This record gives sequence, structure tokens and C-alpha cells, in this order.
Amino acid sequence: MSRVKVDPYRSEPEMAPPLSERFCNWCDGPLPRGKARYCSEQCKKDWQSFITAFGKRIAPWLLITRAQRPRTGKEAGPAYSKAQNRVRDMTDETLSRLRTAQRRATGGR
Repeated sequence: MSRVKVDPYRSEPEMAPPLSERFCNWCDGPLPRGKARYCSEQCKKDWQSFITAFGKRIAPWLLITRAQRPRTGKEAGPAYSKAQNRVRDMTDETLSRLRTAQRRATGGR
């Protein structure tokens, strides 16, 4: 019996929940009725472009944290700690920039 090969890079991404309920992920404007994440097609395009760029920057660091994670009873190595700190810093910086841009776009709401 042959096994079916599964390409992990071809799997469908799991949909993450929206950043905030009732507001657009990109511009933070109110969502029209029936919309779950974006208020317009332009916001959806902009968000996807942003996430793609962010993913390319953060993915290598996430892989390092997974590969270098400490085993039970072992201490974390310097590569793990550096990667973990880098992921946290990148996420905090990105969310801060995103919120600033949203405030600017919505007039400080």
C-alpha cells in the first residue's frame, strides 16, 4: 500500500479570527452588515499584502523558536531566547504601527 504524500506548503491556511469584532482589520472602520473582517475590497487587498510581508519577516524566527525550544528538564539556549524576543518585538512593533495608521485613517477614533 502506498502512502499519499502531503505537501505542508500547499495546505489551506486556517482562518484566524478578526482583530476586533465589528471593525475592519485594516482601517479599523466599522464593518458593513454581513462583512466579517474588511469593510471594502481595497482594505482586504491592503491587509493581505501587509500580512504577506509580515509573514515573510517573522516566519524564520518562528521556525527557530520551534526548532530550538527547550526539551523537558533542559534549559533554553541563546538562539531560542533571541528568537522568542525577536518574535515578541516584531509583533508588538507591527501592532503599534497598525494601530497608529488606523487612528490616522479614522481621525483618531
